[in-house]
Amino acid sequence: GFTVLTTMTLALGIGSATAIFSLVNATLLKELPYKDAGRIIHVARIVPQTPDPQGWNSVECETWKQSGSSCNAIAQFLNQKAYLTKGSETPLLTRGAIVSGEFFSLMGVPAAVGRIPVAYEAGSAEMPSIVISQDLFVSRFGGNRDLIGQALRLDGMWRGNGLYIVSGVMPAEFQFPLKEDFWLPMQKVEF
Repeated sequence: GFTVLTTMTLALGIGSATAIFSLVNATLLKELPYKDAGRIIHVARIVPQTPDPQGWNSVECETWKQSGSSCNAIAQFLNQKAYLTKGSETPLLTRGAIVSGEFFSLMGVPAAVGRIPVAYEAGSAEMPSIVISQDLFVSRFGGNRDLIGQALRLDGMWRGNGLYIVSGVMPAEFQFPLKEDFWLPMQKVEF
């Protein structure tokens, strides 16, 4: 009885310690899979009466870049949800990010399939590019490389006709800013 109880207590303790270390290692100790990950920071501001941190607008970011700050590069992102369809498929609610031109070069992670447009500005005004996640590529499209160059529709977007040309697929470990399904180019707004 005593030996069994002692063995079970010891096994439970070792198992718990291993689980906690695995969690701490994955979230706090292990470096992010990006070029110079130790030099990447996320800057946001807290606005009273809003549930989430707020980002900076394009004018503020441009001012910060030109002010001679100690940052080598600045990229912006804005989280976005949209329904994705290809042809007559059933719409799928997806989570993505609208990113500035410097985003992918700053992260230093190349596409696993296809390519990331130069400065992420490629694509015509009628049909801009979209980069999708490895998870979406495999789960929704079966990992079919013929998807590159094909059009996807994102309903719920605030601009254009919602059609985007797939230019690339990111590697499975790339999940910035969160676990995104897609990345779209940020459009400059002139005032």
